Amino acid sequence: MKMSRWFIVYFFITTIAISCKKEQPFNENPKSFNEIYETFWREMNVNYVYWDIDKTNWDSLYSTYKPLFNKLDINNENDIKSSVSYFKNLTTKLIDSHYSISFQKQILKDSIIYPAYTKNIILKKIHNKYDFSNLVTKYLDTGYISSAYFYSENNTSKLLFTRLGTINNGILYFACNQFAISRTIQSKDPNTTSLLNKLDFYLNESTDIKGLIFDFRGNNGGDIVDLNYLLGKIIDKPVHFGFVRYKNGNNRLDYTPWINTTVSPQSTSKKFKYPIVALVDNYSASLSETFAMVIHTLPNGIIVGERTWGATGPIANNNIYNYGSFNIQGFMNVTMASGEFKYLDNQSYEEIGFPPDINAAFSLPSYQAGIDSQLQKAIDIFTK
Repeated sequence: MKMSRWFIVYFFITTIAISCKKEQPFNENPKSFNEIYETFWREMNVNYVYWDIDKTNWDSLYSTYKPLFNKLDINNENDIKSSVSYFKNLTTKLIDSHYSISFQKQILKDSIIYPAYTKNIILKKIHNKYDFSNLVTKYLDTGYISSAYFYSENNTSKLLFTRLGTINNGILYFACNQFAISRTIQSKDPNTTSLLNKLDFYLNESTDIKGLIFDFRGNNGGDIVDLNYLLGKIIDKPVHFGFVRYKNGNNRLDYTPWINTTVSPQSTSKKFKYPIVALVDNYSASLSETFAMVIHTLPNGIIVGERTWGATGPIANNNIYNYGSFNIQGFMNVTMASGEFKYLDNQSYEEIGFPPDINAAFSLPSYQAGIDSQLQKAIDIFTK
């Protein structure tokens, strides 16, 4: 199994970035809110990758909030709680839709700052999230298979749910709730492995399949190696789908050059010549958006559904990357994109999401009636 070129480029740029980053004083164990604020502001100033397009006036915010943090007592529970609202106000307009802050102190264990969630949900830019897994089965032919694989990540138990089947005996349907597929191969999980073997059979040997639907609704992303694993099965040559760059210095606009992002075929793959649909919704985020963009570049690819979440930048563990996410020991964990991505049209879809080719808005009345109107819209492409 090959890794995607995007993945390889990521590690190549990582090496460059780490070697170029200057050492800075860092408060490993801040003793005051002034130290916490200074560290936070500086780390954001250096590590945030969207300063070239983000409209937030970071210097002005520094001046505004410095005296407020100086008044807080790090040993006072009320002041500790008050700091959360300050950090929330500081970051509320950031465009990075991966961006979130969690807190290490027990008193703040239930406090999460997630600007994109606030913008999208609380401001009612998108609908609530719904589970389509039961509705979908009404459209699948007899004999569809599903797999549930539990794995641990960062001391948290996670579930990878996959489903494979056919519709009208000629449309291949594949869905997953997140991308951790390559992990199942490494773990030799029998159920998921059986499902993936069946997927290979349909793509390489079956003569009945005349179309393909990838259902990425509600999929919030995951392991980037899955991009090459899945899409590498249906292409016969590399597909260029955009550009990525990373920070390589301590100034806000210190960036690497833009690097082509490319998906490569698997050694045994052959081109899928029939229509390919990426079914997405408002909750398709991160790597599922990347999948949709790649499919959009294919001459037989089409996106159906809703505008995606808008978290398009690659994200990596801060243990292996010097830019992007960071921690302030004893107080907070900050998660954000490690690189800036733009599509082939040279436009960034961060925060705004990637639009569908065919709009299929979620219908609550249809959902309550047991009808998956979005999936039906995708099926109609083939029947017409």
